[in-house]
Amino acid sequence: MTNEVPNDDSATLLLIDDHPMLRNGVKQLLSMVPGLRVVGEASDGEQGVILAAELDPDLISLDLNMPGMNGLETLVRLREKALSGRVVVFSVSDHEDDVVSALKNGADGYLLKDMEPEDLLASLHQAASGKTTSRWRSIFELFGASKCLTRCATVPIKVFFLSAAVCNVGLSLICTADFR
Repeated sequence: MTNEVPNDDSATLLLIDDHPMLRNGVKQLLSMVPGLRVVGEASDGEQGVILAAELDPDLISLDLNMPGMNGLETLVRLREKALSGRVVVFSVSDHEDDVVSALKNGADGYLLKDMEPEDLLASLHQAASGKTTSRWRSIFELFGASKCLTRCATVPIKVFFLSAAVCNVGLSLICTADFR
């Protein structure tokens, strides 16, 4: 568990992921561009919840599959806190159930780990600022209208946008919503 004090006007990011190589890679990527700074990292959900409460970052990147407290449990605990930032799930899973569960439990976005670094940077900046892109599509395109109507009916959807393409064709996905 680490945290760093930001020294500029960059948006702040907390990484919660059990893979140190991924956390280090994201930190290196973000160090190459202005506007977003990693202020903390946690290797599990419990550490992540503690750091999130201490730091109240602008953005939290959360892995779904972690030992101990998994990403969904962590997400629920994060949503119980009075945090001002957004939570974006960053996962290898493109399974419909994982995406829908994350959104139902309060995720503001969903990113796949196989996306291009440039797309990750753009998506994290967008999520941190709460902005949408000019390339947005409704959630209905994600899984098809009929599936979405039955699976997402209880999700309070205001705005969703996708960057890249739909995950079921193997491309990277960002699905961001404003539930609050």
